[in-house]
Amino acid sequence: MSVTAGDRLLCPHPLYPPKGLCPSVIPFPVDDTGGADSCAHLLLPSLRETAARACFLAPAVVPAALPRYNAAAMLVRSLTPTDIDAVTRLDGSYVTDRVWQMEHRATPDEIATVFRVVRLPRPATFDPPRSLAWSTARNKPGTLFLVLTEGRELIGYLEAAVEGSPETAWVRWLAIGPGHRRRGAGTALLREAMKWALDRRVRGIMLETQTKNYPAIRFFRKNGFSLCGYNEFRFPSTDIGLFFACLL
Repeated sequence: MSVTAGDRLLCPHPLYPPKGLCPSVIPFPVDDTGGADSCAHLLLPSLRETAARACFLAPAVVPAALPRYNAAAMLVRSLTPTDIDAVTRLDGSYVTDRVWQMEHRATPDEIATVFRVVRLPRPATFDPPRSLAWSTARNKPGTLFLVLTEGRELIGYLEAAVEGSPETAWVRWLAIGPGHRRRGAGTALLREAMKWALDRRVRGIMLETQTKNYPAIRFFRKNGFSLCGYNEFRFPSTDIGLFFACLL
């Protein structure tokens, strides 16, 4: 995963600007209850990848106390060859009755994008944007692949890698089986990825999702990640890619 020329990056904060690039921005909170409040930022024009990486981090604080999971029953460990079949078969689909809706406005003096939470007419089921099988073949330096098991059952996995300059930890994939969500399993994997990133002294950790994956958006924000950019051309479909970041 990497930032590309099509990514629109939100300037994080006046305290963290790349030289000569970022104006000050004022964020407005997204209403998680589905109301009319929105999250609006001034946007930067398209940037080269090096400049984009310098501007990616929005100020976010990792919560002091993350939700607990049953450590006695769940085990986070590294991927082994015997896990690959279970990883590729894990159901990454999700159900949601809300999505983020994007509105883009441009004037000669201002460019702004607003994201609002809107309710769908009825709950909808969505699949991940692409196959996850290719990730299991990776075994490069600076790459992390964790699985989460409960007893003999593999219930989730996470892949991350250190990329870019300044070095950044990217969470490429994070998936939990449908019957094991909202129990702290995803937090357990994310917490281990944060520890791994801290050990490598990277500046921050980034991940992405889609505007229609409202459960993931809420999960990332709950765990201290802030919206820092988007890409309307990230996926072959009309899905909009959202980038979230957290300072470490």
